[in-house]
Amino acid sequence: DGRPRKIQLDTFDSTAIPLSVIILVQSNTTAEAAIRKVQKIGSMIQPLITGEHGLAAVLAFGSELNLGQDFTNDPRQLTAAFHKIKTHSDGAARMVDGVAEAVRLFRERADDERRVLVILSVSTERGSEIQLEDVLDGAQVEGVTVFPLVVSAYVPVRSELDLPPAHHY
Repeated sequence: DGRPRKIQLDTFDSTAIPLSVIILVQSNTTAEAAIRKVQKIGSMIQPLITGEHGLAAVLAFGSELNLGQDFTNDPRQLTAAFHKIKTHSDGAARMVDGVAEAVRLFRERADDERRVLVILSVSTERGSEIQLEDVLDGAQVEGVTVFPLVVSAYVPVRSELDLPPAHHY
C-alpha cells in the first residue's frame, strides 16, 4: 500500500520473548550414519540456539514418532535424548506426521513464545497419514517457523579449523 512501516530486528540478545524449538530427526536406517553426526549437537542447542530462557524438545520420526525429550533447557537432557534415538529398519519416513505432532506440541505451549521447528532429514517423506496441506495450515495458525535441513551421511562435519582459507578478491 506504499505506507512506511516500522520494522524491528530481534536478535538473540535483544528480545525477551523466549524461544521454543523442536528438533525433528529422521530415525529410520537410511538415516543411521547421519544420526551419529546429529548426536553431537545436543549440548549446543541451549547455549547457541534457545538461549538462557528458551526451551527445546527432540522428536524422532521413521515408521513411528518418538518424543525423545519434552521441552527443557538442560543441555544434558538434550544430549541424552539425541543419543537415545533408535533407528527403525523399515523404509518409512513419516516426516509430515512428525511435523503435525510438533505443531500439536506447540499448540499446548504458552502463546508468548517464538516457535521454531528444525527438521533434520536425509530423505523424502514416506508413509505419513496426514496430508501436507493440513499440516502447513496448522503450522501457520500456530505461528511455527520451519527450517528443513538435509543432513548428509556422506559429507563430513567440518569445523572452522578445517575449512579452506577464505578467498579475497
